[in-house]
Amino acid sequence: MTPADQATAWLARLPASQLAAAHAHTDVRLVAWLGGLALLLAACALLSRAGLMDRIARRLQSARPRPWLTSAAAAVLLTLILATLKAAFDALMGAWGDQVLAAGGGVAPGPGLSARLAAAGGGVAPVMIAALIFVPLILWLMRRAPRAWPLIAGAALTAAILLVGWLPYALSLGPPLTPLPAGPVRDGLTQLIDHTGLPAHQVWFAADPPGFDADVTGGFGAAQVSVGPELAAAPPAETRAYVAHIMGHYVHGDILNVSLLVALTLFVGMLAVQRLAAPLARLTGARAVQSPADPAALPAVAALAILGVAAAMLVAGAYLRWANVGADAYSLNQAREPDGLAAVLEREWDHASVDPSPLETLIFYTHPPLEGRLQQIAAWKASTAPPFHG
Repeated sequence: MTPADQATAWLARLPASQLAAAHAHTDVRLVAWLGGLALLLAACALLSRAGLMDRIARRLQSARPRPWLTSAAAAVLLTLILATLKAAFDALMGAWGDQVLAAGGGVAPGPGLSARLAAAGGGVAPVMIAALIFVPLILWLMRRAPRAWPLIAGAALTAAILLVGWLPYALSLGPPLTPLPAGPVRDGLTQLIDHTGLPAHQVWFAADPPGFDADVTGGFGAAQVSVGPELAAAPPAETRAYVAHIMGHYVHGDILNVSLLVALTLFVGMLAVQRLAAPLARLTGARAVQSPADPAALPAVAALAILGVAAAMLVAGAYLRWANVGADAYSLNQAREPDGLAAVLEREWDHASVDPSPLETLIFYTHPPLEGRLQQIAAWKASTAPPFHG
């Protein structure tokens, strides 16, 4: 059997109706992502042209300067408008996507439009509170250090990203663990740890949270291997293959790398705000704006921030797709269980299109699409020696 035939045979184990629905659902997601981005940017432009933030500033500072109060009021109002628009749009598009995906079978029906609107609306208040706290502080920093503020804010943001995104991983913080019971799964993972030289001395079992599959965490010269109930009960070849994939991420330092890339992208976004926010505000109607710290410039700052966050997501996705190619290769070369890796990828398929467009891949995928991953596995299987068994 050729690699192409093998990959096709693996894909054929997934129902055709689910594959078609997944493809259609990914198309809906693309419309939602592009439409939501355009909606938010258009709202920022319209608010700038309407001069709403400038009118708030003039009213609150008619007697004397009140930069903190003005910044807070403008930030809360702008956030309320943008967050409400986003919540409503996401709920509508999400309900549509649920219907498309459920039509193929294999997934539970979505919560419905009303439930989605309620859930999305519940997220508006926390975003407003964050804006109330952080936007006046950032605008104050812009006023006090107009040249240095991106460096100061970028360093603080990098520290926060590492603190939240990488340090818990490096310290192996997570759910309570117990030693994995003896059996073929633990024996296979122990052999894998010995074969790879991973600095781990135990295989752990995590009963919670529900849906946990496996993880390899740690830093500072130590690693922790843990598996959840489903993988602990799976065929040993599948568990070895999947855990070896996650080992690849640990060995390659992917969590730290992606955290630093996101921080760097957001820092570049701050430089864009520093240089472009005032000209963009004037271009969209706020002609008196001279500094990004001016409350009237907030819609332009928000537009650039939206683009910066979107860019950070795209950069993170691009890195992770590349990293997951490497992690699959690591699994194949170390666990040598191609059929096991193919089986676990099929079982854990997230009902995304297996062959999306390049644009959909760019925007949504943190792993290569399933069809490409199976082709990579099939090509390795056709050109490599039989599986390693200790």
